Amino acid sequence: MTRTFTHQCVTCTEEYEGDPGDTQCCGNPRVLKIASHVPTQAARTQEITASAPSMLLRDGWAIKLEEIGKEPHLIDGVLEQGTAAWMIGPSGSYKSFMALDMAACVAVGKHWQGREVTKGPVIYVYAEGSKGWDRRMAVWAQTYGVPEDRAPLHMRPMPIQVGSIEWLALSELVTTLKPRLIVIDTQSQCTTGYQENSNDDMAKVVNQLNALAERSGASVLTVHHSLREAERARGASVLYDNVNSQLTVVPKEDDADGVTVRYVELRLTKAKDIPLSTLGSFAPAELTIDGAKDWKGRPVTSVLMVPFAPVSRSTECAPTPEDWAQYLWNAGIKEAMGRDKLKAAIIEAELKSVPTGSNSLALITRAHKSLCEHGGIPPMPFELPGD
Repeated sequence: MTRTFTHQCVTCTEEYEGDPGDTQCCGNPRVLKIASHVPTQAARTQEITASAPSMLLRDGWAIKLEEIGKEPHLIDGVLEQGTAAWMIGPSGSYKSFMALDMAACVAVGKHWQGREVTKGPVIYVYAEGSKGWDRRMAVWAQTYGVPEDRAPLHMRPMPIQVGSIEWLALSELVTTLKPRLIVIDTQSQCTTGYQENSNDDMAKVVNQLNALAERSGASVLTVHHSLREAERARGASVLYDNVNSQLTVVPKEDDADGVTVRYVELRLTKAKDIPLSTLGSFAPAELTIDGAKDWKGRPVTSVLMVPFAPVSRSTECAPTPEDWAQYLWNAGIKEAMGRDKLKAAIIEAELKSVPTGSNSLALITRAHKSLCEHGGIPPMPFELPGD
């Protein structure tokens, strides 16, 4: 004999007989079959009337022109505040490096690749490869510096499963921390209870991330894998159809003079109110961490994504001296030298596409010297004073 329990319905507040896990009788077909109470029409009407205010209906004709476009983007032309976005790319395409660069720029108020940011606290759920965090942050900090007035950058070194008790705790925590940016890296590590190829399951994940963005007012950036043969998110179609914004990392190769340089192109491939565009090209620069040695006393390195100008692009957008300097660095010429020595190094390396005329080479030599002095990181002329 099935044992039933007496409950008080959370909807109509009347008592009924039901299973141990039941919380309401109204609209519960299992309870209606065995319950001693069937909700009356009056109770149903009361339930509907009580729910009406929560519909959040507003006058669609009450347009507030003075508020349109007034909220600044988190990163100008890239990420909006209060919305969820995805950064997708195949495995090994430096997605996490790109997301961490954005997060650090927001926390310190530094322009991201020449684009203005809105400074504020960051929460970074670093759910994959968290041991690499210190290396990556050390290289970023020694390259760009960390001001004393920086905002907090809260790092969680393990997943938070979407919909879990910890996820609910995060949803409460954001009301206190008031982050500008929340990074979920990666989606697959934080959705282990969901079927990635199920539209129903992924729609729930998208809804949860949208709700987190709305509750926090932050931009929620989720890092996710893409299919290598197609520039779309891996898994169910709603991971493109239902999302507000999508950044796509596309691996590329630049092949000039027999030297192959691997880099990535970052594109804004979906957005509601921001024009779609290619945001830039970036190459990994391997840098030595000052003062860090491994267990054998060897220098420790990590990667920083830096702007990259492909030399093999069309002549309609001819490479600048800074572009050629970066090309020489990537080709292995990493020592500052005079014009004549640089020309000899170019000839020895058989880099035939590099201009070696007197005027052009003088400009390239100056740009290359500046690049070498900055350890291979291009100087950022677009930074505002005091940035």
